[in-house]
Amino acid sequence: MRKRGIDRSAAVRELLGMGLHEYQLKEVLELVRERKITVWKAAEIAQVTYREMLDQLRERNVPFPVTAGEIARELEEISGE
Repeated sequence: MRKRGIDRSAAVRELLGMGLHEYQLKEVLELVRERKITVWKAAEIAQVTYREMLDQLRERNVPFPVTAGEIARELEEISGE
């Protein structure tokens, strides 16, 4: 702790903050996995950017929430039907 030039209480606060952020990320990612919230909402709750949330989804193997209907609609648009 002293190597970084901070006292013990500051280090504890920093570690608690890191732990709370990690807990919050896990919670919102689970809600995304369950399709209870959007990726945008998860990013807002976790206080990260949308791009950072997308990175978290990838890093933690959480599939991007998309329905079969949305995929079919996209495929139809791509094929021009």
